[in-house]
Amino acid sequence: MQATVLIVDDDPMLLSLLSDTLGSVGYEIRSASNGEEALTRIGNGDGDVDIIIADISMPGIDGLELLKRVKKERPDIPVILMTGVTMNGIRTRALQEGADGFLDKPFRLAVIENMMQRLLNGEVSKDIRIMIIDDNAEHLETLKDILTETGYEVLSTDNGKEALLMLKRGGIDTVITDFKMPEMDGIELARKIKEVSPSTQVIVYSGYAPNDQEASDIKAAADGFLTKPISIEQMNAILSIS
Repeated sequence: MQATVLIVDDDPMLLSLLSDTLGSVGYEIRSASNGEEALTRIGNGDGDVDIIIADISMPGIDGLELLKRVKKERPDIPVILMTGVTMNGIRTRALQEGADGFLDKPFRLAVIENMMQRLLNGEVSKDIRIMIIDDNAEHLETLKDILTETGYEVLSTDNGKEALLMLKRGGIDTVITDFKMPEMDGIELARKIKEVSPSTQVIVYSGYAPNDQEASDIKAAADGFLTKPISIEQMNAILSIS
């Protein structure tokens, strides 16, 4: 039997769109337009929902408060929070409060379906924040799409200087950088990252095989090397996540 999903959003258009979309692929849908209604539905016998998807920014009981109350009464129900508003540190706060997943609007259906299936199957959420650096826009977007659809949170930039600034703000677990880039190549960037944050995993990738000296430099500066195009299987393996 397909899972039952409770969707909570005060925007009627988005609530209807997400309900219709997930309903069309087989999920049983229940919906609520605010946190109070969601808690009432659960308390009135809708407690058999398998997963909750809730917007963060709602009047009254917002997504974070709803999350806390659900986790207090029903810690077994996975909760995915989503937001279309930029708020500093909101993802970190949501995960600290117990959210099982976090999404920035707009997102593609494949992204939320993948996240839901992993949670419903009892898999641990990939709460790993990845930064990609590549001066080739096409390669950057392709890898970003692959990782996002698999459930990772992904930041991106096209140069090493901006990457270092982003890294200093904290919260980056893994950096994936192209080898050949203008101004600062992947090896130099990897060295600088390790100076700033030694615990951050750094993966260098390239469209060609490095020579012996380059391979030696990459091995000394980074935690791993991958050849383009990168598959999600390669990424999961190098991140030690199955």
